[in-house]
Amino acid sequence: MFTDVVMTLTVLLAPHFLLVHSEDSDLEEFRTTIAKHNRVLVIFTEECCTCTECVEVEQILHAKQPELSDDYRVGIAKVVNKPQIEERYGVTSRPALVFFRRSVPALFEGRHDPDSILEWVGRSLEPSVKALDDNSFEHLTQAATGATTGNWLVVFHTDKCVKQDLAACVLEGLSSKNQRNYKCCHGRH
Repeated sequence: MFTDVVMTLTVLLAPHFLLVHSEDSDLEEFRTTIAKHNRVLVIFTEECCTCTECVEVEQILHAKQPELSDDYRVGIAKVVNKPQIEERYGVTSRPALVFFRRSVPALFEGRHDPDSILEWVGRSLEPSVKALDDNSFEHLTQAATGATTGNWLVVFHTDKCVKQDLAACVLEGLSSKNQRNYKCCHGRH
C-alpha cells in the first residue's frame, strides 16, 4: 500500500517528486525508500498551508527540481509530520532539508533560498565524514608522526548508539558547510 500511495502522489505532484506521506509509513519504510535512490533531498514539512515558510521551500524545490535532477542526479522527497523520522535525523523545526547520499544523511543549516540550497547540494554530493578505527586513525590524522592534517571534529560512539544517524546527519551537514576549516569523523569506542 505504501508504494501505491507514493506512486499515486508522485504522479499527481510532479515528475521526480517522491512523497513519503501516509499514516502507515514509519522509519523502516522511509529508510527503505531512501535506500532505493543514490541521492535524495528530503524536505520535512507540515501539512499544506499551515506553514508559509514550508510552502515557500517546497515551491523552491519544485522550481529547482529540473536542475537538481539534471545537474546533480538528485531526487526530491517530502515528509509531512513524522516526528519519529524527524528525531532520527536531527530535524528540530520545519521546514528542514536533509540530503541523503547513498543513504548517508546531511542536515542543511542555512537560508532557505534557491542559491544557498543549490550551492550546498553541489558541495554535498558525496559523504565526507570519515570513519576512524584502530587501523585508520594513525593514517588519517598522522598522529604517530606528530604532524597534523588540520583541525578535526570527532564524535565517538558505541555500536549500540541510538543517536548514530543523528550524529552522522549533523556531522555531514557541518562537514559540507566547512570543508576548508576542519575535517569531521566518527569513531567507535
